[in-house]
Amino acid sequence: MDDSGVTKSEAGCPRCARGRGCNECAHRDIWDRIQKLPKPEGAVSAEHLLSDEQVQGFIRDGYLLLPPELGAWYHDHIHRRCGELEHDAPGRNPGNNFLAELPELVHLLQGQRVRGALQSLLGEDYVMDGHRYCHPSGPGRVAQQWHKDATASGYTRRLFKTGRVMLMYYPQKVLLEHGPTGIVEGSQYCSMHDHLEMLAGSAAAKEVCDDGRVVPDPPAEWGAQRTVTTPGPGWSILIHFDLWHRGMGNTTPDYCRFMLKFQFYRTSVPQAPSWRHTSINWRPPAAETTRPPLLPVWLAVWRWMLGAEEAVLSKEDFESRTSGVELEASLRATHRRVPCLANHECIGLAVDVRHADPQSAPSKRARFEPTPPALEEVPGIQAAFELAKSAEGRAVLFEAVKSGETDSSASAAARRASDALALLPPSVVTPDFVSQMLEILQKADAPRSRLHAAYILGEWAAAPTDKTRSALTEITSACVQACFPEAESNGRVREAAVATVGILSALPDSDGPELLTATARMLESETLLPAQPAIALALLHIQRSCKLPDDVFSRCADLLTTRKDRYAWTLQLELLQRHATASNPQLQALFRCLMFQRWCPLTDAKSPY
Repeated sequence: MDDSGVTKSEAGCPRCARGRGCNECAHRDIWDRIQKLPKPEGAVSAEHLLSDEQVQGFIRDGYLLLPPELGAWYHDHIHRRCGELEHDAPGRNPGNNFLAELPELVHLLQGQRVRGALQSLLGEDYVMDGHRYCHPSGPGRVAQQWHKDATASGYTRRLFKTGRVMLMYYPQKVLLEHGPTGIVEGSQYCSMHDHLEMLAGSAAAKEVCDDGRVVPDPPAEWGAQRTVTTPGPGWSILIHFDLWHRGMGNTTPDYCRFMLKFQFYRTSVPQAPSWRHTSINWRPPAAETTRPPLLPVWLAVWRWMLGAEEAVLSKEDFESRTSGVELEASLRATHRRVPCLANHECIGLAVDVRHADPQSAPSKRARFEPTPPALEEVPGIQAAFELAKSAEGRAVLFEAVKSGETDSSASAAARRASDALALLPPSVVTPDFVSQMLEILQKADAPRSRLHAAYILGEWAAAPTDKTRSALTEITSACVQACFPEAESNGRVREAAVATVGILSALPDSDGPELLTATARMLESETLLPAQPAIALALLHIQRSCKLPDDVFSRCADLLTTRKDRYAWTLQLELLQRHATASNPQLQALFRCLMFQRWCPLTDAKSPY
């Protein structure tokens, strides 16, 4: 008999003299199994890439379910480890650091299935963002409000294209009573207010959605509400970053559901399909579901992802059947989304700006009773992409961007117009278009117009044609100037310009020395501290197209300790990894461990992300 009181003959544990309930040795067995898992390295096999149908479904619906690749034992282990994080303990919130506490998640995130899906949607050189979170849903937890996540790092513009996605991983089976994730199918293109706009709206609000009534849902026209349950442990869902979603209520008496959230984003413009591609034709869905009828947007994003000049569309005659006057009216139709004082991510409700003071907060009645303009978001988006098909329509879109802040109607029209212009086929973009947009960037009175112009110029420059290639130098010069307060007074416009410089940096025809000089200045600029992640991304792009001097990397290393931006740190490490492993592949495994096990000293219970 040993200290546990169990004799050798009674022992059921193969490791020690304890009985069959020896948790310590059971956990050791799990760790042994994890160590024996194949190392997550090498190229993604073709069978794990997404199909055309799956990519088109993601463009249309904004989400994709991924079945588990690893065994149930692995997911049970992760579920148990999530419980050990003690989220509810006083002063305890691992926040972004939960990945450092669960480094065995590398087998999920670097597995063939997850990597195959991410590569298909974001390209081979996608990056995992520094923000990640373990969301517990304990017994009695009430449903969240519908919301879009805010970007914790970098440039905050909402994008129609597939540029940023979230992976939600569920280590346990999720039933309706466990508090699954709810989504609004196809809603990623609706209400494209960015995070700072939402914060400003909340700051101006005078009321709180807290009078015992139900917080309003997104309008039905934005898409059908779906609840994502899973048939077993280990399922994941990939969602477009801007999809409306929420955590549902947990009605169980004693069960905690965990959801592990990760963010990923694209670092290069698609030149060719990165998935298992067979046909450029757009195919109708196998089963019709309720989603916003935004075929013009879907086709524009599909063409952009193909990296093709033109895509063969559906069998439908896709010519506009609406008059220009009607389209322009729809483009300018608007509603004003006013979040409540308590929560800037509250869905709010549309306020009819045609019959109300746009500066006033809505009444309780206006907040909870739908108004007709709420239904005009989808027709407004449709109108923008319809107008983009003709020369006369594109002139309307240019004018909308130029007069972006005269009133709420003009602001909505400018946002829709900029999204449509940014996704124009490259063959349509002319030198005159570039000149007009440069004039808006450099001379427009409205900061929002200049912000839109910086974004559009970056998208056009990313796919230059023989007609526009000669304008790259002028675009580069104008955007570099707009990165600094000497030429641009608005901080958000400067961030947008930095993001555009990042795109320009990846082009083989770009002016490498000028961009390198500019990014070096950005690193030193105190006024660009909010744009540090975007600057690091620009360096990633430059590193792809040319060899950077060692002093740039030395400066990046210095910033790891001197600049307190946890998300810039992540990108700077990514930059250092690519620089180091380009000439020394043996360092790849070391950097992978660093990226998954690095502990962020800025993250604690008071500042989890």
